[in-house]
Amino acid sequence: MSLNLNAFEYNTDILTKEKGNRYYFHLPEAGELSIEKNGFGKEILDRGYTACSNTIIETGFSKFDDRNKEIRSERLFIQTGYYNENGDFINRPDCIDKKYNSLVRFVKKLAPYTELTEMRTSLNDEDYLKETEYKIKRYISPYCLDFIENKGYKAR
Repeated sequence: MSLNLNAFEYNTDILTKEKGNRYYFHLPEAGELSIEKNGFGKEILDRGYTACSNTIIETGFSKFDDRNKEIRSERLFIQTGYYNENGDFINRPDCIDKKYNSLVRFVKKLAPYTELTEMRTSLNDEDYLKETEYKIKRYISPYCLDFIENKGYKAR
């Protein structure tokens, strides 16, 4: 199965969904996945700083909190590497870097870098408890930006 978004195509066979809003791209050429059991006996990905985590790219989608009128952002994440049992640092494979950079370019096309301004209560000494203008710079999709600019939502 493949996912075609505009001119980009990704094989969704490498995409797995974990609990909640977490998705993982696994690149088999980067290494094996390892599955462990959590405290409730449910099988989950080994996501610690291990060889397994060197083979995945983590992502999620923004979450809408309609009650508080907030949009919580997500991230695209890869680990730098891990220390093996001998204490040697093992860098992530080059194929992970290449796929990650490809996904970053894809996300930037879907969600351009945008500066937002909102009012927040300052906790700085000189402006303590005063309403101050706060600038946020984020990659945000036009869909989410519409909620912020026209429907009173805040980016978190």
